Amino acid sequence: MTRGMNMNTINALYREAGARDIPILVQMLDDRDHVTQMTAAQTLARMGDPGLRALRQELINMGRQTGANFYRYDAVQEAITDATGREPVVSGAGK
Repeated sequence: MTRGMNMNTINALYREAGARDIPILVQMLDDRDHVTQMTAAQTLARMGDPGLRALRQELINMGRQTGANFYRYDAVQEAITDATGREPVVSGAGK
């Protein structure tokens, strides 16, 4: 059995999620399943400024890419890059 994420998955979640769901989507970034992390991150990125603010705050909270949060960090960074067309700038990282 294989699980995966594609644009249909993200579109379905995006259509049902609103600003009130941002904290839940942020919690989904902590899921052990990388597909769940990527889906939550991509959905947040599609939500525009409120979702991107939440993703950027998560990068700041994570500090830097390390073993325990490697996939989470990667999913968040990739979602921001996909949405904005450029690598995220993280001020205050590592504090």
